[in-house]
Amino acid sequence: MNCIVETIDTNDNFAALTVLVPMDVAVKPFIETTIKKCNKFGGFVLEHYYVTNMNIPDELEIKDIIKKVKE
Repeated sequence: MNCIVETIDTNDNFAALTVLVPMDVAVKPFIETTIKKCNKFGGFVLEHYYVTNMNIPDELEIKDIIKKVKE
């Protein structure tokens, strides 16, 4: 897929990744494959995800997104 993971930031409730994805690669297969591989170890990763190319959300924004997904 030629995707490059630049950073991985972890928190008690989430992991945030900065990934360089070529313009001709769909983001969905990369993310869903990663989620499936992680969930082989216990099913702890939500299947919902948030992708943006506008800005890097801060911790408060991420927590708000997670709250909305869980509602």
